[in-house]
Parts: sequence; C-alpha cells; structure tokens
Amino acid sequence: MKKGLFFIAAMVIGLAGCQSGEKVLLRMNLKKGDVYNYISETRQKITQTVDKQAMEIEQTVVTEYEYYVEDVDAASNITCRITFKKMSIDMSMQGMSMKMSSDTNEVAADDASRVSSKMLNAMTDVPFIVKLNYLGDIIEVKNLEALFDKMTSSLAGLSGDSEQTGEQLSQSIKKMLSPDTIKEMMRQNFNAYPEKPMGVGDSWDNAMDVKSGFPMSIKMKNTITKLGPKTAEFLLDSTLKTSFGSNLIDLGGFSAGMDIVKGTQKGTYIIDLSTGMAISAEVDMDFDGIIKIGGEKPQEIPMSVIGKTTAKLK
Repeated sequence: MKKGLFFIAAMVIGLAGCQSGEKVLLRMNLKKGDVYNYISETRQKITQTVDKQAMEIEQTVVTEYEYYVEDVDAASNITCRITFKKMSIDMSMQGMSMKMSSDTNEVAADDASRVSSKMLNAMTDVPFIVKLNYLGDIIEVKNLEALFDKMTSSLAGLSGDSEQTGEQLSQSIKKMLSPDTIKEMMRQNFNAYPEKPMGVGDSWDNAMDVKSGFPMSIKMKNTITKLGPKTAEFLLDSTLKTSFGSNLIDLGGFSAGMDIVKGTQKGTYIIDLSTGMAISAEVDMDFDGIIKIGGEKPQEIPMSVIGKTTAKLK
C-alpha cells in the first residue's frame, strides 16, 4: 500500500483593458540579477478503483522556489538559477494521514514521514539551471545531478525498512524530476510566446512531448482575454495524452506505467508585460487513466484525478 501511495504522490507530482484592436509583442525581458520568488499549491483528489472498491486520496503539495537571473546573452537567451526553498506534501486516505515537509520539525516521527521529509529537506537550497530564449522556450535544463546527489546522500545511515523506503522514494523522484518534467513545471511562471504581436481574442498553440519518466504529449492553446497598460491575461486550454505500452519504468523495487485515457488542464494566467513573467496562475486539471504495475502479479488500476494548481509571485 505504501508503495502505491508513494507512486501516486510522485506521479501526480510544469493575463482595465486597452482597446481591443491593440496588439503587443509578448517577450521575456529579464535582466541579470533579477530575483523572483514564487509559491505554488496543488490540491488533488485522486480516486482509484481496486477490486471494484473506490479508494480516495486527497493531497496538497506546496512548493516555494526562487528564480535568480544569472545571465542574459547577446541573443537574449536567459540563464536562470532555480532553487527550491521549501516543499511539503500532505496526504490523507481512508482515515490515515501523512505529512512530508522539507522543514523536518513539522513532521511526525513515523518512518515514512521521517525518511521522505529528509529527502525533501535535502532537495532545498540546491540550485539547478534553466536556459530559455526571449520567447520563453526552454533550451536547456542542467545541474539536476547535484540535486539528486544531495538527495541520495541524505539516505546515508538508514537501515532496514527505512533504507528500503528511502531507495524507493529516491528512484521515484529521479524518474519524475527529469528535464522534461522541469520544463512543464516551469510553465507556471513563463510561457512560450508567439513571434507575432497578439491582441484580445488572439490565440496561439504550443506542444511538448515528455519523453522521460511517464511519456506523454501535451497540446496547449492560449487565448488573450485582457490587455492592460502593464499586464495581460490569457486562458489556457490543454490536453494530455500518454500510453504506457511496454514502457514500464523501474521505481525502486517495482515497475509501473500510466495511460491517460482523457486529460485536460484549463486555467488563467496573468503576466507582467514588462518582464514576461507570470504574476499569478490558476489551472484546473481533470483526467482519467489507468495505472499499470508490473511484477509477478501485474495490476491495472483505474484512476481519476481532479485538482487545482495556483501559483503566484510573492
């Protein structure tokens, strides 16, 4: 049961108007030394059907993180240093609850909470690098290895069940926190903008393929709804599709895959026109899928997820 719980947590764990005829160029316009601090909260209700019995999991994931602009080159490519400052995960299921936090003073002394919180603590204050262009397209993600190394080192000294739990969590996080998933996560704070000027009612499309972890394709449509002197507001309407096929991945002791049968994300963003950075975002998610767990007794578990993610500039 704990394996399934950790898997679900990791898996399910990437705008007063001007005149309507006016158009603007949407661009990333950051300066070396700029600092942006964000807080993101995701609340989800996950329903799994096991042996024809529905089981509900509710979880809340809160992340605080910092963007520091290290460099802007002659081609307007931007290098950002991103650092997780605080992370917490609260879960409840059938009368049981668990809290994991990078602030280890906030958690209970039980084995699972203690080990997972040590790992979240190890992931804070270890920067990684994201490079993007003037349109907000992410070019490169690097230095994740340093984050993983510190996370792994936090497991030193564990033994028995604690060591096994830590190894399973470590493998899960490494699979989930790939460059592709980082790119999707960063969309909460900046988006890939179009080359041409845009006005109220105009739309543009984006797409990306997540090839690592649980492969999926994401198609996004963005529509501007408001333009003001300093901000723009737009709607996001996206669809997600994935297929596990034979692509079960090793999660430390067991293998798993996921097939999203139907998935949507819909929400609103407000951006700062002078910088291109998001001021706030609110996105609703709704998808149905199947979890496939390998092993001697393979399982297929129907699952649905309803949730909301909010992010804002602190």
